Amino acid sequence: MAKKEKNAFMIWYHSYQGRKVVGSVYSLGASLVILGALFKILHLPGASQMLMLGMCTESLIFAIGVLDEPFEDVKWSNIFPSLVGEKKDPLINYIGGGSVSANQGMTAQGVNPIKDEDVKAFSESLKSLSEAAQQMAGISKVAGLTDTFAQNITSASQAAAQFATKQQNLDAASDALLASYTGITENMATVQANTKLYVEKADTINKNLAAINSVYEIQLKNIQNQAELVEKQTAIINVVAGDINKVQQAMAVSAVDVEKYKDETAKLAKKVADLNAIYGNMLSAINS
Repeated sequence: MAKKEKNAFMIWYHSYQGRKVVGSVYSLGASLVILGALFKILHLPGASQMLMLGMCTESLIFAIGVLDEPFEDVKWSNIFPSLVGEKKDPLINYIGGGSVSANQGMTAQGVNPIKDEDVKAFSESLKSLSEAAQQMAGISKVAGLTDTFAQNITSASQAAAQFATKQQNLDAASDALLASYTGITENMATVQANTKLYVEKADTINKNLAAINSVYEIQLKNIQNQAELVEKQTAIINVVAGDINKVQQAMAVSAVDVEKYKDETAKLAKKVADLNAIYGNMLSAINS
């Protein structure tokens, strides 16, 4: 039965270059997963994107892995008959150029002649062995990558466990912080209500102060008017006092004049009395 022809991708995928590229991408994807987990643990930006990219890369590599062909079952017994319990020939067959050296025209004792079919089968076996060796080399590389991936998965598991622990601690801290924020919110609501009451009272006080200021301004104007009136009355009183002083001075002068007038009147009355006496004497003298 003829083997199915491989397409270009399968040829490249099973080539050395393809295996190298796939292994490199596989390692880079695993490193992205580990770095994403580290970023997630440390709460660094870009952790979710790195985890998404790394996981998608690993998933793609695992999906492409279904294209791997099973290893060919090489019949090693055709090359090494001792593997199936057959006895070795006492002498090693001499092979040269794919034919038996038959120049002597006979075979040595104990040496079996090699047929062309055996040589052809041996060549095909060597070719199969070479292909198997190449596949084994690929297997060793894949095994190395698998060990690296297992170590990376172990590290990622440990990092994930640490991340889970830290996440629990973070959740507890978040709950405590949320409770604190809730208390602060309630306190802020109380403070806001008290502030509203304070503002209302302050408005009332401001209105009262405005009314008091209005009354004070009115009283101040009245006091100023009264002060002006008092000043005017004081000026009038000062003028009246000056006039009274003048009247007192005039009365003092008048009192002196009155005393003088009284003295002169007394003198005049005495003189009139003397004159009347003289006139009486004269009349008496005339009548007598």
